[in-house]
Amino acid sequence: AHAVAYVSMAYRIAYFKVHYPLAFYSAYFTIKGDQFDPEIILSGKEAIKSRLAELRSMTKKDVQDKNEEAILEVALEMILRGFSFLKPDIFKSEARVFLIEGNSLRIPFNKLPGLGDSVAESIIKARQERPFTSMEDLLKRTKVNRTQLEMMKRMGVLGDLPDTEQFSLF
Repeated sequence: AHAVAYVSMAYRIAYFKVHYPLAFYSAYFTIKGDQFDPEIILSGKEAIKSRLAELRSMTKKDVQDKNEEAILEVALEMILRGFSFLKPDIFKSEARVFLIEGNSLRIPFNKLPGLGDSVAESIIKARQERPFTSMEDLLKRTKVNRTQLEMMKRMGVLGDLPDTEQFSLF
């Protein structure tokens, strides 16, 4: 019975991977994506291949390295199948779930380096109350700190959000 359960589960997974690929990838990265590195993955196929080669050449891998290798392999497979990833967006991303948008997956906030679940949840909660008007507003209403804000700005997560609430007359 145990073997039958494994086979039936493998069949279900394969079915979704073939017939509903973005739903499969969304669920996979949401559940298994602890070592998801948006900077490498958003850099494209060559960056992923380069990091995979680096990981494969390592003789002693810890659990994190093995998990990162598995995540990168699945991400590369997804890209080679014609799908893509969208960078996190302050107005669209979820805290923990990869969203399906067209033929792409939108990366959630908790996959950003140094941005944990509680900070990600605080962004969603504040965004539901009212839209962010500036980076200053984001800092005041969420648990985001200056270092995280700079990383978000560098990765293009904040879009065209102004720095402050002040308007320029000239």
